[in-house]
Parts: sequence; structure tokens; C-alpha cells
Amino acid sequence: MKRLLLTAAFALPFAITAQVTVASENFDSYADGDSISVVGASNGWTTWGGVSGTTEEGYVSTTFSNSGPNSGRFSNTDTTDAHASSDMIMAWSDATAGRFEIGYSVYLDNTSGIAGGYLGIGDAGMNETPNYLYFYGDSLDLDGTSGGFRAGLGVDGWHAIRIVIDIDNATTDLWVDGTNVGQVANTFAATGLGAIDCWATSWSFVVSDYIPGQYYLDDIYVWDITNGSAGIEENTITSSIYPNPASDILTIESNQEIKNITIISLDGKVVLNESANGMTTQVTVSSLIQGSYVVEMTTVNGTIVKNTFVKK
Repeated sequence: MKRLLLTAAFALPFAITAQVTVASENFDSYADGDSISVVGASNGWTTWGGVSGTTEEGYVSTTFSNSGPNSGRFSNTDTTDAHASSDMIMAWSDATAGRFEIGYSVYLDNTSGIAGGYLGIGDAGMNETPNYLYFYGDSLDLDGTSGGFRAGLGVDGWHAIRIVIDIDNATTDLWVDGTNVGQVANTFAATGLGAIDCWATSWSFVVSDYIPGQYYLDDIYVWDITNGSAGIEENTITSSIYPNPASDILTIESNQEIKNITIISLDGKVVLNESANGMTTQVTVSSLIQGSYVVEMTTVNGTIVKNTFVKK
């Protein structure tokens, strides 16, 4: 069932030194128009009802992409019925302990005036969804129509979403375009973390009902960041990166002296590594291909703070 109302609290950046890829998808090995549940079956994709080719199907598309030629399109086929829409599950093995990061780039397509959608995070069978996000128009709501929090998310452009799930401490942090916008609770220790649900339906705060949606996803990844994690820093380190997206110069700021900047692609390759000296540093990213990247900032005390940005 797609439900859960939780209360938000703000969290500080956290330090990470390693990750293991649990699942990933960039849709680039498929062809335009392919049914995702068919070509992506071996990668954990299925429709909500388990039948390919229904209104729940999502499709590979070349209309928009964050990196490479393709992305995944999740759309509504009947604007009079909010539930006649793509409803796709990408699953992996359940986890009931540890820390995990789910990241992806999302494009809210408002061509038909229905930009928006839903992404649920649950167990492998999607029987429980301890966290979920609704994105509609220029807002994003985590965990509920009243008890969650909302952050700006503009239509007709790519945005980098990063969700950090600490099962052991029952917390979930949401990052939007490199900024931590809040934290809610989760119950993955009891239910299991093993899937995302991509549903082209959103919740309207105006009419208090479900409405049709349409969006594109690209560069999806799921990382196990349990090993090597230094945990949440208590009131010691804050950082920011801008502009995000960036095309030429990326600025990184911190309240502690920065000693090194490493930029990593989502497939784990180091694409830039530079020394720094100060609380503000700039790196040139113009040579990078378009897409999402991880920025690792090493401070003077050896702490590594991770963030994400989009190269446009």
C-alpha cells in the first residue's frame, strides 16, 4: 500500500568513504520504445501487476536523457484517470540492516501539463513502503500529504535526487540538487529495503486527490554505504556546492578547510581529483560529459563529505 505520514527534521551532511553498488540502471543498453519490464527484467524491473504491456508499463525513451542516449519514461495514458499510468518496480535483495543510498536524476515533463509523479521505497515485493516521494509541479513531498516536507523542484529540467537510508537508526535523509532538505523516519529494519516503485501519479494538495503525472528517470543507483561510513557529523561540518547543475565551474564551500576534491561518475570511476587549500575551492567540470556525479570533499581532519551534482 502506498501510504505513510511522517514528520520531518533537518539533518547535517554525513561522511562516507566507500560504497558497494547493489543495483543500477541508465537505460542505455536498450532501444527507444522498449518495454522496461521486458528488456529490464534481468535487472529487477516488473510492472506493479506483474504483466508487461499494460497501462502500468514504462518505456525506454530518447526524448530526454541526463547521460547517454536514453532514459526511462513513466507516463499517464488517460488524463481522466490518474491510476491509468505507468507503475513500475525495480527490485533487488531485501536488506534489514545497514546504510544505503538511492540516487537518480528526474525530469518532470510538463509538455502535456501533467508533470509530476511518485517514487516509493519499500521491500522487494513492495508490500510495505516505509518512505516515498511525491513530486508535483514545483514541489516535492517526502512521506505524506501533510506530515512530510516539501522542497522546490522545477519542471522541464533534470534534478539530482539522493536518498540516504540508515536502517539501523531508522532515518531517511533527502538531498535535492546537492542540498539536504530534510529527514524522516523509516521502518526498513522490520519491513526490508529492496525496491523502488516508479508511479506516474502524483498527489495534488489543491484538490486533495491523485492526479495524472509524467516524468523521466535516468542514472538510477543503489549503494550499500554501510562499510566505511563515518556516520552523521554532529554540528561539525557543513558544506555546499553550486551552481547545480553546472556547466563550467563548480564551487565547493565548507566550514572546515578543504584539502582534496574527487569527482566520481555513477559507475564508480574517478573522473577528477584535485588538491585544495581553504574553505572554498573551485574545480573546472567543462570536460565532463553530461550526467550526474558524486563529489567527495576531504577536509583537513580527514573526513570525507559526499554530495552530488549534475553536469549540464
